[in-house]
Amino acid sequence: GRDMAMDFKSASFIKAVEKWADATESEFVATCGGSMLMLQRMVVDGTGSLSGTPKDTGQAKSNWFIGVNEDVTTQSTDTTKQNMPNAQTIIAQAIANPDNVKFISLSNNLPYIRHLEYGLYSQNSKTGKTVNGFSTQAPNGMFRISVAQFERVFNQQLAARRKK
Repeated sequence: GRDMAMDFKSASFIKAVEKWADATESEFVATCGGSMLMLQRMVVDGTGSLSGTPKDTGQAKSNWFIGVNEDVTTQSTDTTKQNMPNAQTIIAQAIANPDNVKFISLSNNLPYIRHLEYGLYSQNSKTGKTVNGFSTQAPNGMFRISVAQFERVFNQQLAARRKK
């Protein structure tokens, strides 16, 4: 949940976003929503050089939830990523009612998600799934490196919406 919150330090980026948000609230919610869906896909499945969430059973990948005006605290036993279409519905509802949107969150509440992100496993596993505490599938984590790309993703979403 909140321990892996985004913190953007670029004052010019924040100022530009605030100015644009004031001018067009529904477009702002649509751009933020589209950006969060892209961020969810990056964290779950990876893109380009990003590895995404490691897959053993699929449960860690399936527990990334998008919430509007709430941090989702759900822990699911699902291993099929069935929450991904739900995220699209949640964002569509937010876009339809932009005045009600205060924030959009992305969270994963599995007890071991921090181990995957920060390499907190105690030793190299006998199965070869971890080395120096990190999953071999995501040796640099998955959330922080995806969030580092958020400004670029947001700007891409903004440019795409401006073309419409």
